[in-house]
Amino acid sequence: MRFASQSLYAEDYFMPSDSEVARVKIDRTQSVDIIRGGDIESIPIAAWRGGGFYITAARIKNISDKKIPIVYESQSMQSCKERFIAISNDVRGVG
Repeated sequence: MRFASQSLYAEDYFMPSDSEVARVKIDRTQSVDIIRGGDIESIPIAAWRGGGFYITAARIKNISDKKIPIVYESQSMQSCKERFIAISNDVRGVG
């Protein structure tokens, strides 16, 4: 994750170098249904593989007309009647 975030945000002279991590070609034009509920748009912007794992960076955008709180676990929002995103339940690919 550190390699991916540095690759996206670091100045050129701080770019990480690792021969065991390779950039993966992705389709950057298609929205990916990564968050359950349908009111969030997710566009992949870059991906890497290394050590038997893949990581993809995505631009996430709320396309509803309401605020959508993000919490780690749904138990913390049990009394909430509004739509919210629980990372532990609603984000596909988290594990």
